[in-house]
Amino acid sequence: MPKPLVLTVLLSILIDTVKSGTIHLDNEPGGGGFFDIIEGQNFKIQCISDEPVESEDDVKWTTVDNNEIDTASMSRFTIPMRLQSGNVRRTLIFTRIQPHDEGTYYCQLFDRGELVKRIDVNIRVSKPVVWSSNATELGGKVGEPLTIDCGTKSNPEAGIEAYDQYDVILSKSELKFVRANNEFTIPALTDKYQNAEVTCSAYVTMPNMVTRVFSKTVKIKVWKKPEFKPTHSTVYAVPGQTARIRCEVESSVPDVVNFQFMKAGHILQTSSEYRVDSFPSKNYAVLSIVDVQDEDLGTYRCVAHNAILSSHIDIQLETAKPPMQPKVTFLGFDDGETTWEIENDEDNELPVLNYAIRYAIERLNTTSTQNLKPGDNLAREWLRQNYHAASEIVVKKARSNIYKISGLFKEKRYMFEFTPRNAAGTGEPFYVTVNLEKLSEVSSTLSVAPFSLFITLLFLTFYVF
Repeated sequence: MPKPLVLTVLLSILIDTVKSGTIHLDNEPGGGGFFDIIEGQNFKIQCISDEPVESEDDVKWTTVDNNEIDTASMSRFTIPMRLQSGNVRRTLIFTRIQPHDEGTYYCQLFDRGELVKRIDVNIRVSKPVVWSSNATELGGKVGEPLTIDCGTKSNPEAGIEAYDQYDVILSKSELKFVRANNEFTIPALTDKYQNAEVTCSAYVTMPNMVTRVFSKTVKIKVWKKPEFKPTHSTVYAVPGQTARIRCEVESSVPDVVNFQFMKAGHILQTSSEYRVDSFPSKNYAVLSIVDVQDEDLGTYRCVAHNAILSSHIDIQLETAKPPMQPKVTFLGFDDGETTWEIENDEDNELPVLNYAIRYAIERLNTTSTQNLKPGDNLAREWLRQNYHAASEIVVKKARSNIYKISGLFKEKRYMFEFTPRNAAGTGEPFYVTVNLEKLSEVSSTLSVAPFSLFITLLFLTFYVF
């Protein structure tokens, strides 16, 4: 039979009356002389010499049977350390202490192999509290009741109380809870309960009459269907190319677990016609339609599921159009270089990729301009009929929308053509004629604020037909 535990601890048993007070513990036991530890917890206690000792082995931890505890075990072992003063500190460590670790241990000091002093350490291992519910997160829909069970199975006599995340007892919390025994119920969930935390506390009196507090925390989730990130309801595709439909969720409780794409009520899977890339952990999915044809146009549905609720968004796939005529603003001329601002209202269609800019010195009384009717655009007609006589540059679309054309003569009138392009084709050009000679005259005779000069230049030299 196991040796019964002594209810009183001898903090120090003097073996050698000549040497006293030469070792001590870094911690004192509780009431009744016991260290009461909960099963599964880590525990350590240090045996420290009060004076320098010859060897680290002069300070030892042993079992009640005088078996030395060394550093070999993983669950119960000791670590020695010599301090700068020459004293030795030996730490007894239990990792995840178990009931079989319960018992008496000796902190002992030796001098030349003889026992000088011993301190008894009595350890008692108690069972942990077993909660009636191990849930750490509970949820429900808006308007539904939700009950949090704070009761215990192992300690029916434990005192139970619950607190909100601000350590306010639930009966006084701003959030409404109704208590019935050890259960706390929210009558009807609302958004204000989202991510609120309730801490259940069980007050258990240990055998040494010391009260221990055991706690668990439960997070409240108000379930909501996935909400899609605002996006364009229409995606534009170029026939023969791959079109991509992306849907993204910006909020969902609980988190999204999967996406589905549908067309005409049929679920689309990865195949020779489609590719589905779903990233629930990142809250988005992409449907790629390979080699778009007329039959691929129409309405596609993206469905997001969060294991509790689902929602969908419909996206229309239409044929992309070339860009519209750009809005062009002349900003100035300096040292042979003109500066322009070019903008396109893309209207959620395919973005402009680049602009083709053609320009030439205006030539009057040529064959191509003699037969112009009143109201005809000289620049347009001349540049159309004399395509290869004009200079051309192609510029990528810039974020700033600012573009420069250099190498121009200041005493000439220039005709310009600005043509936008996207993946669907070429848009309608914009034409304008600018008299750089007049600009040079104005620049040399006027001295005004930059903004006023800009307005004056536009008034004098900007011709749009």
